[in-house]
Amino acid sequence: WSSDVCSSDLFQSVRNNLPPDQVKERNEGFKKLQPCLEKRGWTITTRTSEIGLIEPVKFFGPNGSIDERDVNQCASDVGLDGNDWAKSK
Repeated sequence: WSSDVCSSDLFQSVRNNLPPDQVKERNEGFKKLQPCLEKRGWTITTRTSEIGLIEPVKFFGPNGSIDERDVNQCASDVGLDGNDWAKSK
């Protein structure tokens, strides 16, 4: 989730067109994932979009980058499928 990817017009368009049930599902997944990552030393700050989607503003591990192993491990730990989670970013 680099700032370039998160702010791209295409990415923004896709997010803005999510139906309410997908917004709810993604928000619930993010709320489950966030505490696990923070326990691993991640920095995570969020905002809520105009459609109610929780969006990361800052999202990186203790080394300053995104460690997909941490994300996938936390997704597994909280009962999210890591591959599905990756697709929802």
